[in-house]
Amino acid sequence: MSNHSDGRQPDWDIDRATGERGEQWALGIREALTLGSIEVKNDSVAMRTGNLYVEYECKRGGIYQPSGIQTTKADIWLFVIVENQLGLVIETGKLKQLCLS
Repeated sequence: MSNHSDGRQPDWDIDRATGERGEQWALGIREALTLGSIEVKNDSVAMRTGNLYVEYECKRGGIYQPSGIQTTKADIWLFVIVENQLGLVIETGKLKQLCLS
């Protein structure tokens, strides 16, 4: 008899492998925090607007120059949302892909 209301029987081998991949990803984030290759951005209006602000360039001396996601050396970005109660972690490469699409 299944403990799941939909009658699904979990496949523990597959579920375990998925969980272990998630744990490895989380360990990578922990390593990035320890080594300092994470960029932290506070976005105080994201919950209200439904959007995250990602800086791509900045106007300096009257001309736009690359900045933010274009120039970061961080491996991971952490968006802090809702006054330090919610965060979104994303690999910098994936964030760059999303910003360019």
